[in-house]
Amino acid sequence: MVPLCSVPFWFWKRINLSKYTVNIIIINKVQHFDQCYAFSILWDDNIVHIVVVYDSTYHVNIRKLWMDLHILRNGNAGPWIFLGDFNSI
Repeated sequence: MVPLCSVPFWFWKRINLSKYTVNIIIINKVQHFDQCYAFSILWDDNIVHIVVVYDSTYHVNIRKLWMDLHILRNGNAGPWIFLGDFNSI
């Protein structure tokens, strides 16, 4: 993975994202489960937890994912962002 701080400013400007860039630092990997990966970032002096999900369509695995997400949320205080494909309706 390439740290954001190592990407030159001209790159962001060329793809018209220079006004959206922020200083984000990945603090640590919180936990990795079969269907999701969680990590924390420092964003504007606030710790934010992010979970990237790819859920199975099999109902047993879906239940396990929701239990894993519950464990993550209860074990780490602060704001959370959940992204991905939950395969739930």
